[in-house]
Amino acid sequence: VTAAIGKWGLGGPGDSGEPNQQGFDHWYGYMCQREAHNYYPTHLWRDGVREALPGNPPFRAHQRLPATADPTDPAAHAAYRGETYSMDAMLKDAVAFVREHAGEPFFLYLPFPVPHVALQVPDESVAEYAGQFPETPYLGDRGYLPHPTPRAAYAAMITRMDRGIGEILRTLEEMGVADNTVVIFTSDNGPTFNGGTDSEFFASTAGLRGLKTTLYEGGIRVPLIVRWPGHVEPGAVSDHVSAFWDHLPTLAEIAGAPSPAQTDGLSLVPVLTGDPADQPQHERLYWEYHGGQALLSGRWKAVRADPDAAVELYDLSADPVEAEDVAAAHRDLVARLAEQMRRSRSESAFFPLDRAAAARLARVRSACGEIAAVVRAEELGAPHTMADPGGPGAPVPRCTVSLRTDVESVPAGADPAEAVRSAFARSGWTEDIDAAADGAGTAAFAHTKDDVRCEVSAGRPASLVDGEIVEDGPVYLDAECFTSDLADASAPHR
Repeated sequence: VTAAIGKWGLGGPGDSGEPNQQGFDHWYGYMCQREAHNYYPTHLWRDGVREALPGNPPFRAHQRLPATADPTDPAAHAAYRGETYSMDAMLKDAVAFVREHAGEPFFLYLPFPVPHVALQVPDESVAEYAGQFPETPYLGDRGYLPHPTPRAAYAAMITRMDRGIGEILRTLEEMGVADNTVVIFTSDNGPTFNGGTDSEFFASTAGLRGLKTTLYEGGIRVPLIVRWPGHVEPGAVSDHVSAFWDHLPTLAEIAGAPSPAQTDGLSLVPVLTGDPADQPQHERLYWEYHGGQALLSGRWKAVRADPDAAVELYDLSADPVEAEDVAAAHRDLVARLAEQMRRSRSESAFFPLDRAAAARLARVRSACGEIAAVVRAEELGAPHTMADPGGPGAPVPRCTVSLRTDVESVPAGADPAEAVRSAFARSGWTEDIDAAADGAGTAAFAHTKDDVRCEVSAGRPASLVDGEIVEDGPVYLDAECFTSDLADASAPHR
């Protein structure tokens, strides 16, 4: 039996990408990375069903502290928390899953959001670090939410998560399955830089160059801890270079299942079990992010910021912090690694290497994500989203959001058109006057922001019957967002 509990970003409720449609028998957690920015959300999702979290009022996860507020007063930050901490709720579900399924083979995937911001954690956890660090209140000016003691909050979030993992390990012991369970702990990227965090103060990269979103070692090199009693020697350390795509063949081998043929991963079982001589080695490892590329081949690491930039070269055996670019002294090697970069990637319209094209697609998808988040926040139902990266017959990237819900299933008075309009106004979109039109319970309007335009039709259709207004259709929303190549730049705005 399989379960995933935590944060999911590959498909929302009702979408083909949701966890229960991707091989997991059980799911509990966030179904939207945007919603996962708040550790006191109004709800989480359990197996496709929205489940309210008691005592959590709705509030935006990106706010600045009002100028009139005292940033050192905890009461000024009370609006940025609730009663049910999502990490506690997800941990409780994880422990319950282990207890329920300890008597059968199980796989539990726990993509906990911590240490992602916002800086939010119950007061008793922050109190453990009170006065331990020099503090400057975070005002929310670099995204996410303010906090009076950001360093203490960050440390407290990680400590609370660590205790939760300890509770899971104790549950394995209690259920008598610890010796037959493999536990793997790692991170999806290097430490972050925003939302009030201070990676420099905590020396979070241990001196490596770069942070999250970069392809230097500080952005992509992370620890991997494995607990497998009777197989992994306690306290053993390995410098074997691996990557996330090695996890699938590793787990398949441990479970006695065949590994899928279409994977670049190599099983880590030999190095884990003390047989490093039998461990297959990668000829090279390749990464890319928003137009940047990196390739590791033995001791050599090639990095470039975008496809047109010069390739930087670092000898990690002598320079693990990537301080000295030696590309000029190894031009033949640089050319060979650049060619390996080219051959290592699979072309994808959804993940273009061109940074400008990737950024355009990201802005369009973000706009649809904003609309979908509003629909979910208003409890109108599960919207369906679809993205088209552009190509022949569709010259610019675009995406759509659609919703059809029986009127009896939504809160009385909930208006999808007004909800989207209000959200767009708060986040800096400009409404196109000429495009706005209202009908009987419905509205059609358009907004623009930077180079993205969204055209929306939404409402609760109604008719006048015997002198009374009667809702006679489903609550609906149809939205299309696209880059402004198709927008009328001469349209008046307000």
